[in-house]
Amino acid sequence: MRIIVAGLPGLKTQRTLTNVEEAVSKFDDDIQVEWKQYPCSTPVRGGIHTPAVLVNSRVKVSGRIPSLYEISTWIADELENELAA
Repeated sequence: MRIIVAGLPGLKTQRTLTNVEEAVSKFDDDIQVEWKQYPCSTPVRGGIHTPAVLVNSRVKVSGRIPSLYEISTWIADELENELAA
């Protein structure tokens, strides 16, 4: 699984990245977390606001800092989908 935090350097992006890393640490699976600076190097398109979180190339949130619970739910859902496939 690959999670991208997209955003310009700043407090909101850093807080989002911290929340994502903390949520990922609760899972034993191989989950890659990356920070990409928006707009230059991010595959984000179509009116997305930063910070944004993409899980396996799907936008889960944009324009706000997601909670640990939200992020954990996204990860659990993706892991369940991977097992079902």
